[in-house]
Amino acid sequence: MLLRLFNVAAAEQRRVLILTLLCLVAIAPAVAAAQESGLRRIEVTPFAAQRGGGSFDSNGTQNFNLDSSAAFGASLGIPWSDIGDLEVWYSRQSAALQPNAGDAAQDVELQYLHVGGTYLFDTRANVVPFVVVTAGAARISPDVPEAGGDTFLSFGVGGGLKWNPGSRVGLRLDGRIIGTVIDSDSQFLCVFEPDTGSACQIASSSQFLWQGEVQLGVVFRF
Repeated sequence: MLLRLFNVAAAEQRRVLILTLLCLVAIAPAVAAAQESGLRRIEVTPFAAQRGGGSFDSNGTQNFNLDSSAAFGASLGIPWSDIGDLEVWYSRQSAALQPNAGDAAQDVELQYLHVGGTYLFDTRANVVPFVVVTAGAARISPDVPEAGGDTFLSFGVGGGLKWNPGSRVGLRLDGRIIGTVIDSDSQFLCVFEPDTGSACQIASSSQFLWQGEVQLGVVFRF
């Protein structure tokens, strides 16, 4: 059982790695085109965020709520047109999963890897409003060495402002809603117990995990 659990965790890690490589391959032509076209510069934005919301309904018998906590990540913006960017977005969050039945909380880790687009309303201004839509994968795993993770389809939509005091450095403030598609009647957040075997905390009957966040990042242009 322990070997099987490790094999499942390794398979999930391979899926995330393959998805990352596919994203890099997909954006390579866009990077080359942006460098040759003379469009706006490529942007790399490390950010910090405050993320809240998120709950699981375990077959209608118990609810699990994610505590609000900090998240960190980075985005890559590649000019696609005069008013649009291709965006690759990665974020990581550690949060406490609180059961409503009074049991002990479980620390979990959420990782998002999305690809999408950003629409810029006025690229000539110092303060530029924008909207962003992305889609990709969410990986949810217990924050313990013996546990495996689960990967789900997710998507995000948001908007905000970019402040451009100079050509090379700026600030980005945006809010975002993230939805993760959870298969109904699926079991996840499983941890191997030496005495009882693999134990899964959640047998989900939910279909979506919703989270909202506000993030602030420093924009570097190349």
